[in-house]
Amino acid sequence: MRFQTLASVLSLVTAIRAETEGATETEDATEIRTVDLPSSTINIPECTATSHTGSGGFFDLRPDMAVVSDEHTKKYAVTKDYFSKGYDYGKNFTLNICGAVVDPIDDVVGVDTSLWQNVSAYYMERGQVISIGSQSMDLQSRGRKLVLQYTGGSPCGEDADSTDMVKRTRGDDDYLYDEDEASESPVPEP
Repeated sequence: MRFQTLASVLSLVTAIRAETEGATETEDATEIRTVDLPSSTINIPECTATSHTGSGGFFDLRPDMAVVSDEHTKKYAVTKDYFSKGYDYGKNFTLNICGAVVDPIDDVVGVDTSLWQNVSAYYMERGQVISIGSQSMDLQSRGRKLVLQYTGGSPCGEDADSTDMVKRTRGDDDYLYDEDEASESPVPEP
């Protein structure tokens, strides 16, 4: 069947919608009631992730997030920042999971003063605080690995004293998978 004009196509579409969605017609225009369809998207709470491997795994790191201790803090809550030794990097890292570090820090290299309170991971170098990145609640599942990416850290290398801060420190565990390899071993992303 061919339609000779756009008007006939539009009237046919309107008639079909009116029939399927229970539309009512007024003198001025055709009103179509829309039906709220159920969403296939599930809202996942912040600092949680589901496994994409099909195992149905659910990861919730909210109990591991360090919080400032006060009278309302739960008895078993984490109240201190996490510390990690970078064996191949030679630095001691201070970090929090899905939140800013608990202990306040000052003079963060290359980060605006208003953002110091959001620094989630850092290390010290020659007495200076070098930010790896700001707090992030976006936890990702990549195969068997869990990734929490921090961005917006201190500028890197020669850019540290520059006003044009393009290269910034960030922390993440991104991996690329080479489909040609039989073993499918992860290769760290540059």
